[in-house]
Amino acid sequence: MWWMSFVFFLVPVTGFAEDLSELPRLLNTYCTKCHGVSPQQGGFDSRRLHLGLSPDDRAKLKDRVVELEDMPEDYDKLSAGPQAEVKKMRELIKQWIDSGGGSLVEKKSTRVVLTNEEILTLVHNDLAQSPDIGGEVRYLSLQNLYNYFVQGEPVFDDIKLRRLADGLSKLVNSLSWNASVVPLSEVPHSKGVLWRVRLSHYNDEIRGLTKTLWDRIGAADPYQISHETPAYERIKSLSGTKFPIIRGDFFAVQASRDFYYEAMGFDFFKRDQKLNVSLPQIETQLLGKTTQKILAEASNQNIVRAGFLRSGVSVSNRLLERHDITTHRDGAYWHSYDFEASEGKKQLAQNPLGPEGAFSTENAFKHDGGEVIFSLPNGLHAYVLANAKGQLLVDAPFQIVRHPVKGTIFNAVSCFDCHREGLIDKGDEIRRFTEDNQDLFNARDLLKIRQLYPDRRVAGNSFDRLMGLDNQRYAKALAQTSVTPTPVDFQAERVFEPLTEITDYFAETVSLEKALSEVGMSSGEFTSRLREQPDLRRVIGAYAQNEPQAVDRQAFKKLFPKMIEALELNKVKGDDAFRIRSEAVDSCDDGKVVLLFGADQRKEIGSGKSAMDQCLAMVKRISRSDLRCVCER
Repeated sequence: MWWMSFVFFLVPVTGFAEDLSELPRLLNTYCTKCHGVSPQQGGFDSRRLHLGLSPDDRAKLKDRVVELEDMPEDYDKLSAGPQAEVKKMRELIKQWIDSGGGSLVEKKSTRVVLTNEEILTLVHNDLAQSPDIGGEVRYLSLQNLYNYFVQGEPVFDDIKLRRLADGLSKLVNSLSWNASVVPLSEVPHSKGVLWRVRLSHYNDEIRGLTKTLWDRIGAADPYQISHETPAYERIKSLSGTKFPIIRGDFFAVQASRDFYYEAMGFDFFKRDQKLNVSLPQIETQLLGKTTQKILAEASNQNIVRAGFLRSGVSVSNRLLERHDITTHRDGAYWHSYDFEASEGKKQLAQNPLGPEGAFSTENAFKHDGGEVIFSLPNGLHAYVLANAKGQLLVDAPFQIVRHPVKGTIFNAVSCFDCHREGLIDKGDEIRRFTEDNQDLFNARDLLKIRQLYPDRRVAGNSFDRLMGLDNQRYAKALAQTSVTPTPVDFQAERVFEPLTEITDYFAETVSLEKALSEVGMSSGEFTSRLREQPDLRRVIGAYAQNEPQAVDRQAFKKLFPKMIEALELNKVKGDDAFRIRSEAVDSCDDGKVVLLFGADQRKEIGSGKSAMDQCLAMVKRISRSDLRCVCER
C-alpha cells in the first residue's frame, strides 16, 4: 500500500511518442490488477496514466518501477516472457518520464461538455415524439462519464462509453423475470449518453424493474436536479414520474446492491432489518422443494458436486452443487457451501456428504454460509448470499469469503464482477481423495459420493457437461444484452466487466475534473465563474485551493447540491433555449411521417394523418422500445 492518493492535474502534453506506443498495453497488462480496480492500492489509478503524468506520478513511477524495480509485486512469479515485457515496460517508463511524461495518445478529440440543458432537450423530444406507452419510459444517463476529461481528453471515448451502456443493459435485464432479453435503446442524437428504459421489458408487474422500484431508487438519488423550468415539468408529466432521468453510475450501484433483493422479489430490503424471505423459500420457489429434501430423496438426477481446497474468494475449502430449476426451461441452480475453516466437520475431503440433515451419515459437513447463482428465465444469472441458517445477506462475512483486491463481497455487485463470464470451474479434489482413501468411508457413503461427485478425469463427465451447457446459455443471453451490434476486440487493452467499471468509477474519489463532469460544466466555464463569483470558493472548499484536492464520494454527495445552487445549474435559460418540438404526434397534415428506430435509422411512411395512423399502429404491433413516429416539416 505504498501509493498515496492524488489528483490528476497533469503536465502539458509533449505529443504522441511513436516509440512509446506499446506502453499503454503494458501498463494495462501489468498494473491494472492492483491499480485499475476500485479501491486502487494506495489510491493510484493506472487506467488514466496514458493521458499524461503529474509530477507526483513521475516521482512514484521513477522510485518504485524504474529505480527499486519492485513493481509489479508478482514479478518473480512471472514466466520468462512476461518478465521480459516488464523489463521493457520499465525502460519505456524511464524514457517517458525523461521526455516529460506527456500524453501517450494522439490528441484528436473534438468532444465538448454535454450540458444539462441539452440532456433535457433530448429527453423531452424523445418523449414528445413517442406514442402513448402508459408512462413507463425512463432514462439512464451517462452524461457525467461523457463529460469526464483529463488533460483535455475524454477518459471514456465513444467505444468505452457504449461498453458502459452494455453494463447498464446487462443489469436491467439481470433484474428481469421475463423470458426475453431486451437491450437498452439509445436516444437518437444523444452521443451514447441517454438510454431509454421501457419498464415493462424488465418486470412482470411484481418483480424486476417496476415503477415502484425505479421511484425508490430515484428518491434515494442525491444527484437529482430539480430544474426550474416548465419544460422539466412537462418531462415529468409525459414520463409519469418525478424521476425521469437517473444517473447510470448511481443506478448501477443501487440496483446491483442496496435494492437488488427487492428487484428479485425477495421481499423489501430494509437496511436495518432482516429480510423475511429465506434461502429455503427461494429453493422451494425454484426447485419445488428445498435442496436438503432433494438430496435426502435423491429425486433430482442432475445433482452434481465438486469440492476443492481454495477458490478465488473462499478462504477455506468450498463445495459447488447443481440442481435443475423446475419453474422455467433449462434453468440451473448452483449453490456453494462455504466454510470459515478447513478442519473438523468443516473439512470437506473427509466429510463430503453434508449438509447436516440431508444424509444419514457421520461424514456430513457443517458449513457457515454460501453463495447461490441461478438462471433467470431469460438465461442471465441472479445471485444470493446467505448464512448457514439460510438468512439472506447483503455483504458476505469477511472471515469466510473476500474479494482478493476489494475486500468485502457485496451481493450482487461483486458477483457480477467475478462471474462476468458465468460459472467458474475450480476442478474437484473430493472424488480422487475418496478413491484414494476408500477405507475412510462405508459402502453406502462411498456409493453416494460416487453418485454426487463425477470423476472429472473422465471426458464428458456429467459435471463438465452440465456446467458447459449452463455457461453456453449464459453467454448467449449476455451477448443479447449488448447495445453494440458489432463486437469490439479488446484483447489489446484490458477492459473490465462494464458494470463493474461503472460501479468502480462511482466508488472512486472525486477530483475537480470529475466534479465538473458530474454537475455538467466545462473547466473553462468554471474558471470564468470562479473569477466572477469569488464567494464560490467558500462553497467548493477543497476544490478552491491552488492545488485542488479530491474528496471521497460521501463528502461530494453533500457538496453536490451546494455546487448546483451556487453555479445556478438548476436554472436553464428558459423554454426558448429548449429546442422542443411540441407539435402533436397524432396528425401530420402538412408534413412527412417518418418511423425512427435504433440510433440513427429511419423509414419514411408517407404524408398526412393516414400515414401517421399507419405508423402508430406499426409501433404498437412491434415489441421494440426504440420505435417513434415523427412528423418532419
